[in-house]
Amino acid sequence: MVVYYAGENDEHRVDHAPIFACREHKCLLRLSSRFVAELLASGEDVMPGNPDEVVGAYVREVAGAYRLPDFLVPPKLILFNPRGLRGADALPYTLVLIDKRFYGIPARYLSADRFEGCDECAASGPQAARRPPARAPGPGSSSSDVGRPLAAAPPRGPADSGIRRGPADSGIRRAGAPPGAPGRPQGAPPPRPPGGPPPRRGP
Repeated sequence: MVVYYAGENDEHRVDHAPIFACREHKCLLRLSSRFVAELLASGEDVMPGNPDEVVGAYVREVAGAYRLPDFLVPPKLILFNPRGLRGADALPYTLVLIDKRFYGIPARYLSADRFEGCDECAASGPQAARRPPARAPGPGSSSSDVGRPLAAAPPRGPADSGIRRGPADSGIRRAGAPPGAPGRPQGAPPPRPPGGPPPRRGP
């Protein structure tokens, strides 16, 4: 557990698990004195309740996940929710013990201005907004393909044009073609002209 004192005269004892650390410098953080005072003020007129009862008022389906076995005494919890978050956003991410009272804090309230303990973060001032994570490549593509223009499709050949080609030998002899060229078979009579007499055959 992390134990420290907060307030103008360090009059408030704070206990919580070591789960708060700045991403950039990997330095453990503590709640600021201003945030501790904000937590204490939020619980002045609030009656603490069992964890399953508190979260059940927001998401009934998860109340059982916060219900302890009968042989354990559940801690009386005060939910810090000044903005009135609803649904799953109001569920406490962690419990903090301040002056022997438990405060449940949703993750949405754990902003950078509510912590202290990293000198480098304090020297750099307010943290700049972080860039959104890069979109993962789609199925079948690698990370090296992200950001590259799509390659042009190869030109379509005659086989891909969708036009059906006729047979190589149409049976029609071209003018001036040498004997034996594809066309009318050798020795066959010439075609009969329309309306004319039948062609003469040789002796």
